[in-house]
Amino acid sequence: DGKSLLPIGVTRVTGDFVQTSNGLLGVTIHSLVGAADRLEIDGSAVIGGVIVPTVISLLPGTVPVVTATSMTSSAQAQDSLLFDWNAEQRGNTLTLTPHSDFTPAGVALNRSQLSLANYFARAWDNADVAFATQFADMSGIDTATGYTTMLNQLSGQDIQAQSLALANSAGSILGASMSCPVFVGNGVLLGEDNCSWATISGRWTDQGT
Repeated sequence: DGKSLLPIGVTRVTGDFVQTSNGLLGVTIHSLVGAADRLEIDGSAVIGGVIVPTVISLLPGTVPVVTATSMTSSAQAQDSLLFDWNAEQRGNTLTLTPHSDFTPAGVALNRSQLSLANYFARAWDNADVAFATQFADMSGIDTATGYTTMLNQLSGQDIQAQSLALANSAGSILGASMSCPVFVGNGVLLGEDNCSWATISGRWTDQGT
């Protein structure tokens, strides 16, 4: 994952700092380790343009990305399909806060996709660390096609797991059908007879089209 190679640290500027309305300020965020790039300005800061987040792992929460002795900010954050980033000035600190929407307007989801999207929403609301890198990947999705393709791929993994479970049980099912032990006469000696055994194994799933 190339994103893990991006450095995270503090950049210090002595003197005043101006970013115009055409400027871009990139920051890297790694929620699992509580780290994010931060620009520290020993002077006044006027910040316009766009703050561009790059994410290694992502969970709910606000991170400071710029501090200054004094600050005026009109900067906006770059959003994606599933995450809106709020750039907010709090005193002399500029912060970023992600807000998720896994059922975005204009994206048609079938029942299976919607079920998975709601599952992601619950994981986000619970700040589930097991999903932090998945959320990071999802933060880079910009198109409806990209999103539905990802949901289909994840749904396919569930189907493959069910198929594998059925295949693993096939040996024991077939073995049972070949064995029919019975007592011979009045003794304790076992023999084979003609009979039929059945084992039922299955799963229920609801896969939309």
